[in-house]
Amino acid sequence: MQSKDGLNLGDYSFEFSVKSNDDLDPIAIYTHEMDLSKVPPKGSPPNLPAERASSGTKEMEEIGKIRKTHGYGGSGDKTHLGGFTTVDSDGISPYVWRDMMEYFGVKKLLDVGCGRGISTSWFYMQGVQVQCVEGSHDAIERSLLPTLVEEDADTDKDGKGAITKDNIIVEHDFSLGPWWPEETVDAVWCVELLEHVSRNFAPNYLTAFKKSALIFATHSIWVSLCSHINASCTQT
Repeated sequence: MQSKDGLNLGDYSFEFSVKSNDDLDPIAIYTHEMDLSKVPPKGSPPNLPAERASSGTKEMEEIGKIRKTHGYGGSGDKTHLGGFTTVDSDGISPYVWRDMMEYFGVKKLLDVGCGRGISTSWFYMQGVQVQCVEGSHDAIERSLLPTLVEEDADTDKDGKGAITKDNIIVEHDFSLGPWWPEETVDAVWCVELLEHVSRNFAPNYLTAFKKSALIFATHSIWVSLCSHINASCTQT
């Protein structure tokens, strides 16, 4: 998209009219003219779980060996979902998490690509209102969160319904379409997901990012699992 004077503003999906103003740079023009009534999107679409992989195929045998070698979970998941570790020590950042709460005032958080919910669990135990979204069915089956929320399942602390696994954990494959939470959040926590989702599907998770005031995101410098099998890389 370009402004009237030809400045490249990138591929923004928001609906707004850009007006030329010599006193403003392109990003300032974009933010000045953006219709905030349409950002972030309202409501929440249905989640789209990934299809389970066919067992016994050559592709799954190969990715199974790779996952076993690197200690990744993901049994029964398709290759493009990447896998997850039982405990990712590089993604455990309590000093950052504490600053998010104390300095940035984070009280509501969305964990995008939460794996087994280790980061989400930490925030939950600190009293943060959390929700997480994950594509791996195996990761969700092995999540830490159900045990933590079990004691709260019959309570309705804030009048918005009881806390359960079903309203905290969302199974969704971003290669199938967009998903975003119904309510806005203070922060998105997204660690080592971005390298697993190809750029053509990036708008599907960026829509979820629009629901947040702050975004804390990292990506791995390691080669994604899907790159080990050429056929799978065409899927994502």
